Amino acid sequence: MSDQNYYAREEISNSDLGELKVSPRRFVMRKQREMQTKSAAMELGTLIHTFALEPDRFIMADIEPVCV
Repeated sequence: MSDQNYYAREEISNSDLGELKVSPRRFVMRKQREMQTKSAAMELGTLIHTFALEPDRFIMADIEPVCV
């Protein structure tokens, strides 16, 4: 599933709930795509997903170190 299709889904994610915990305004901004946050853990998860399940999209030169 492409990132565009994944983020277009209506379900509430764990990251959405984290934003709601901070403030309802941040939650709404995230759902309306006014604010997109990606933690280091999310970046690493995306990297591992791409490497394992979409190796044709995985390009070593595009990877930046992730500090966890």
